[in-house]
Amino acid sequence: EDIPISTLMANDLEWTNDDFVQIVQNRGKHVIEVRGNSSALSAAQATADCLATWLVTGTKRGETISMAVYNDKGYYGVKK
Repeated sequence: EDIPISTLMANDLEWTNDDFVQIVQNRGKHVIEVRGNSSALSAAQATADCLATWLVTGTKRGETISMAVYNDKGYYGVKK
């Protein structure tokens, strides 16, 4: 069943509007502090690692590799 995120988070609007918003707004800064690199570089490295596994090394027995691409335009018949 598809449940809108607003419904899931409605029980704790104070946390949603205060803490959660601050966490999301500061995630790039946090990645830089922890990794020493920007979040864009982190995402690029994750993509490169995933592609290397798919195309070069393959997976280990029982290992699963997946990657998602954000789609807000309804491409490929996927609902918006």
